[in-house]
Amino acid sequence: MMKLDLSRQGYKLDKVSKIVFGNSPRTAHNVDSYLEINEMVLHGRDYRYLVALAFIIVAGGVVFAVVFFRAHTRALVTSVNGRLQKDLTLAAYRQLTLEPHRDKEKASVLRYIATNYKNAELDLEGVVSSTGSNRRKVNEILKAELGMTFTSYLNKLRLSEAARLLTANKDVAVAEIAYSVGYANVSYFNRLFKEEYDCTPGAFRTLSAQQEPDACAAGSPGSD
Repeated sequence: MMKLDLSRQGYKLDKVSKIVFGNSPRTAHNVDSYLEINEMVLHGRDYRYLVALAFIIVAGGVVFAVVFFRAHTRALVTSVNGRLQKDLTLAAYRQLTLEPHRDKEKASVLRYIATNYKNAELDLEGVVSSTGSNRRKVNEILKAELGMTFTSYLNKLRLSEAARLLTANKDVAVAEIAYSVGYANVSYFNRLFKEEYDCTPGAFRTLSAQQEPDACAAGSPGSD
């Protein structure tokens, strides 16, 4: 059909991508055909398609990584900003705890915690002994006023101050900030901070730098 010399034992197939054996319009009907290939040697390989496929895969991976990183960064910035805004209520409340209160026992408990939360040795027993209250009363006050336990409120105060210090003091080490807000164990501080702000202290500092200065200042609780 193709006017080829079938007696030739070797063909130049360097431009052929595949070889197919099958019927043609000239194949006789109802007649068995028999084809025997004794030997075939293929020389050379075309890697262009593999290279193109590998390039597409790598390029696609790079594009996906860039898009994912940017989207993840934007989500973290939004999350950090939202959490800082949420802490405004806590920051304002910390100021209120330092003002006169009708309930002297309640005011004493809240004021003591708000002014001593940076003390690494502060615990519930210390609050009880220093305020003349009792464990049940302290827990009732915190539950009624903030909906938190003593430990939760203490960590909230410390982490809020740590977030403020991370944004305000770019050159201060994370460990130093952890110690300054009352954590003697940096690993424990890092774990609590990540649970609270969904990122490590170092990442928080980087992300906070990407926000507008005024927004960071507005969302950061003041120090006592």
